[in-house]
Amino acid sequence: MPDNSNHNLTYETLSEKLDALTGLRGVHSLKFHPSNPGVLLAGGGNCVRLWDLRSGKVERSFFHATVRGEALDVDPTGAVLVTGSSRNFSPLQLWSLGSGSKVCDIGKEIYAVMNIGGSPTEVYAARFSR
Repeated sequence: MPDNSNHNLTYETLSEKLDALTGLRGVHSLKFHPSNPGVLLAGGGNCVRLWDLRSGKVERSFFHATVRGEALDVDPTGAVLVTGSSRNFSPLQLWSLGSGSKVCDIGKEIYAVMNIGGSPTEVYAARFSR
């Protein structure tokens, strides 16, 4: 029978390993790229990183991308990233996966709609339509 003692990871152990590997302070969301062997990880430090699963290296970093919950998605073409957060300005942002630069902020209009009964509703999920 195989020894599975090294495979019994707790959430804390896995989180520590991911923090050390990614340089992020906690991983909030993970999304596989739809057309290349990469994975997007969003975490503390307001950063999203695109990891190449073949090389194990960061292919691109998206700085100042605040993500909460599952508010991370890639459009079906694999060209655009959406991030969402609980900020009271620009809660949604679009990013170019090719360049790593921010394309636009989507905010004031959505935030006004989300402000229900005087208290803001926070963005914890974002997804492109399929």
